[in-house]
Amino acid sequence: MENAFKGVIICGTWLYDHRCIRLDDFADLRVPVKNDVQCIQIDKHGLSRLLRARAMTLEFSPDEKKVMAELDMHVLWGGRYPIPKRYELDKPFQVQPMVPFEEHYKIIDRIYDEATKELNLLISLQRAHMQKTDMV
Repeated sequence: MENAFKGVIICGTWLYDHRCIRLDDFADLRVPVKNDVQCIQIDKHGLSRLLRARAMTLEFSPDEKKVMAELDMHVLWGGRYPIPKRYELDKPFQVQPMVPFEEHYKIIDRIYDEATKELNLLISLQRAHMQKTDMV
């Protein structure tokens, strides 16, 4: 899903101004933020952060954004520390392992489907633009 979001951002940014996407290393790529003059890097994890990019034209419901925030936390911490590194005897109820959230699969599928549809549309537009201007 994150890669689909990044693809939407890169293609959308390229369609807006193809001169700004000329990097071989996307660690150096900065893209404009909606309603701001700032730019953000897109080589880091974070679905919620990627939604700030100007080229991210997809709109998501509050429930979908909540699921994305949970996925962000899961990617950040669940992959590193599936359980807390320390157990404190005086706070036994703070030990909460990261568990899969099966109830969100339908929402996750919907977000992924929307992102890949948008990405395929942008790729088609990019291809048409390149053919029209002999960039191929």
